[in-house]
Amino acid sequence: FNGPEVFSSQFHFRYRNDNPDILRWSFNVRHLLMSMREEGIEKVVFARRSSLYTDGKIDEFSVLRGLCEQNHRTYNFMFRPGFSGCFLGATPERLFRLNGSCIESEAVAGTSFETTESGIQPDLNGSLLRNRKNLHEQRVVLDDLEEKFAVLCSNYQSDMGPSLLELSRIKHLYS
Repeated sequence: FNGPEVFSSQFHFRYRNDNPDILRWSFNVRHLLMSMREEGIEKVVFARRSSLYTDGKIDEFSVLRGLCEQNHRTYNFMFRPGFSGCFLGATPERLFRLNGSCIESEAVAGTSFETTESGIQPDLNGSLLRNRKNLHEQRVVLDDLEEKFAVLCSNYQSDMGPSLLELSRIKHLYS
């Protein structure tokens, strides 16, 4: 299992099931990239479902607590729609926050995995902030948010440019 230590240090996993599996995932990515080029689509968020099976019961509150301890700058969540299972995770991006008549959101895109054994390397030379591909990805997300806010809001504002969001293992561009 290649997930966060919060899982692998507390539980013994019997097996993992990814849907789609790695072969189908690779095929889907190639097909998606071809479709994006042909249809002029700029950005797609692609996901898969992973199910992890253990020898014992998982205490989802312990997992959530571990996510919170491990990811200080993420939004951690847990939904329990019924009595069988839950959906939990950590995301660096606030989808929205409603405060009275004010709505806030964040554009997080562009990624760097510059890590060492002791954690993330500081971006001393600003390489992520100068990377054209990542800057373009972040701009696409920000433009989409601005387009939606223009319809929903009487006025809105956004950052002049992205800044760096450094998490425990990864860096993103953030506005």
